[in-house]
Amino acid sequence: MSAWLIGLLAVIGGLLLAAIVVLVARRLLRTQRVESGWDAWTRVAATLPWRDRIAILRSNSTGLPVQDVRLAALAAQRGEAAQSYLAATAGWTVWVWRAVAAVQLVSAVLHVLDQDWLFAALYLGLAIFWLCMPYLIRFDRRLVARSAEANARLAPDEL
Repeated sequence: MSAWLIGLLAVIGGLLLAAIVVLVARRLLRTQRVESGWDAWTRVAATLPWRDRIAILRSNSTGLPVQDVRLAALAAQRGEAAQSYLAATAGWTVWVWRAVAAVQLVSAVLHVLDQDWLFAALYLGLAIFWLCMPYLIRFDRRLVARSAEANARLAPDEL
């Protein structure tokens, strides 16, 4: 077999594998989205104007309460749903990130063996990024929890 045919088969195989992983993950996550309340939140969010959605997202991303009091109950609802969803998926997503990091590390080693230093550095940086993802998500979960608590205090009677 020629090199271009092997490369083409590798690309097609990789795309098929990625499509299967995405379809299976969506199927597995459906239950967790429903149980965490994330599906209910997305239905509520669909009725809101974009300005309100962005204000709620900003509130949950920064850990601060919303500036508009009428959105406090919705921001608390989104915060609780996001926190529950992140907690439900935290166990297996760490392993996915570790697997992706392992693939990136193998790619980095292969590029070092080829003496292709630019791509070796790129893949090493990507591996470090994927290994840091659990810590970033843990930090995000704390911000979401703090925002949900602050927004619940703003509008306790509406929850």
